[in-house]
Amino acid sequence: MSKKTTLTLSDKINLIELKQHENLSVKELMVKFKCGKTQVYEAIKNKDKLMEQWVSCKNSGKSKRVVSVGYEQVERDLYRWFVNCRSKSLPIFGPIIQTEATKLAGKLGISDFKASNVLIKGYEAKDIYNADETGLFFRGIPTKSLVIKGDACVGGKKSKDRLTVLMCGSMAGEIRKPLVIGKSIKPRCFKNMNIASLPVTWKSNKKAWMTAEIIEQWLQYFNADMRLQNRNILLFLDNAT
Repeated sequence: MSKKTTLTLSDKINLIELKQHENLSVKELMVKFKCGKTQVYEAIKNKDKLMEQWVSCKNSGKSKRVVSVGYEQVERDLYRWFVNCRSKSLPIFGPIIQTEATKLAGKLGISDFKASNVLIKGYEAKDIYNADETGLFFRGIPTKSLVIKGDACVGGKKSKDRLTVLMCGSMAGEIRKPLVIGKSIKPRCFKNMNIASLPVTWKSNKKAWMTAEIIEQWLQYFNADMRLQNRNILLFLDNAT
């Protein structure tokens, strides 16, 4: 018969996390940690007290591990919460995520937790970019107007001629050359013009829509440019189809 292990505080914290997030049975936990049933039950029963003890540990050799384990758990729980919210098509943005992260940290007994934008941690403002596209109905006219009482109401068809424009910029204010998508490879208005000299990158397809091929080409060019500058950047990009 093998000798049973006496669980340390660190072992108990790991055991609790496995029970909560991988739903291991008591028997599986006994095998994994080579301990008796009583130790498993007691760790699960006293999980809140153990987590508080773990977090409040003052030993300098353990404090870093306390913060690391606690914050990693917050991130895992926060990600699960985020996925669940998005599966229900709920709108999620920064302040809501930070509030939820603070709540989760509180449940884990982490009293000194300060919610920050985890994704941008370690990046300077000049290396954090956001890109998004929009439709530009360049022949559209206002749908409302000032009139004189008694004027006849005259309607008309709205022009649906459009371009798609992708804008990209950094938090520091650096704006990339816009990507513009039209229907023609070379419109008549560009007849005597070198398209490559335009202040925008011109692409085309029959519906003037963004496509996977166009965005992939744009990303490859962007990546190549950053590599030439020896820069590691963070790019936020809408993943809608």
